[in-house]
Amino acid sequence: MHYHNCPPDIVQVQPLEARRVRIKYQTGKEGVIDLEPLIKSGPVWNQVRNDDAFFKLVGIDAFGSLCWPDGADIAPEYLWEQIGA
Repeated sequence: MHYHNCPPDIVQVQPLEARRVRIKYQTGKEGVIDLEPLIKSGPVWNQVRNDDAFFKLVGIDAFGSLCWPDGADIAPEYLWEQIGA
């Protein structure tokens, strides 16, 4: 299922080891995603990539995206596609 207009919101996130997260959407769909390929380069990801304690501060913003205190974020539609059907 593809969401072209408005993907479901992420309602739970749990940081895991090795830059992975377990997420759950409002639809009940859930899964574990390896964020390493996404955050491996670019200055916006420096703290998320290099600081284990900071990575664990991942949360969910008002738009249903994963976010960190430094402003780095990942849209829910990108993660939806990573989990698959």
